[in-house]
Amino acid sequence: MNEILEALAKDPNTIKELVEQYKPLVYSTAQEFLNVFKDIANNKELFETCATASKNEYDALIKVGFTKNQAMAILLHNAEQLKTISNNISTTNTKNK
Repeated sequence: MNEILEALAKDPNTIKELVEQYKPLVYSTAQEFLNVFKDIANNKELFETCATASKNEYDALIKVGFTKNQAMAILLHNAEQLKTISNNISTTNTKNK
């Protein structure tokens, strides 16, 4: 990393050269990620399975005595907790790099 910073300090055009050099690799990698995301987005079975799991959890909460509003609140709270945990993991991984 220091070598790159030293090169940039000596010649500001170095960054342009690096960008041009690695642009094809970055674009092709981004395209592959986009292709994977499209595959996931078009996978109806995945979303149906997730929806079934959520519905089953909601129904189970009601069956054991929670009201509909309480059951929905629990589902929303759990989803928010997962989001928070995911964000914390993401932030921790970013800081450790």
